[in-house]
Formats: sequence, structure tokens, C-alpha cells
Amino acid sequence: MRFLNAICERWRLGLNRYGKPMPTLFHTSHPGLADALRRDPHWTQVSAKLNGEISTLAKRKSGRSLSAQHGGHFRAVQGFRYLGAPCES
Repeated sequence: MRFLNAICERWRLGLNRYGKPMPTLFHTSHPGLADALRRDPHWTQVSAKLNGEISTLAKRKSGRSLSAQHGGHFRAVQGFRYLGAPCES
């Protein structure tokens, strides 16, 4: 987490190839990483979507079951926004 936070902080401050401050949005489907991001005060969760919601169209076109297309399980893709270091007062 320290490495990810350090990179995102540099982007937030404009220390990047564009020389402009930019926000970071990060998406993951890994449950352990999602839990760690939720616990870290530098991050906030902004979205969560089950992969299977996208694949309903694929099911209609192929005629195969969704479980056959995804190995028998679904993982939620979760989005997080880097907020920066918490303010100390």
C-alpha cells in the first residue's frame, strides 16, 4: 500500500509527465486489495459492479450459461478514488 499511495500522491501533486495535478481512480477485483483500500484513510470507494451484469448480453448471443463463461464464479469490480493524506488539525 505504501508504494501505491506514494505513486498516487505524486500524481495528486502534479509530479507526473504532464506536470498537472491529477486524481487517481483505481479499479480492482481482488478481494484482499479491495479490503485494504477500504481500510486505508487515503482512499474512498466510489463504485462496485458485479462482472456478471455485463455478461448478460453475451449469454443471449452465445446461448451458453454465464457460469461457463466465468469459470463458475463472479467477482465484483470495485472502484476507489485516492483522496490524499488525511488532514491533521
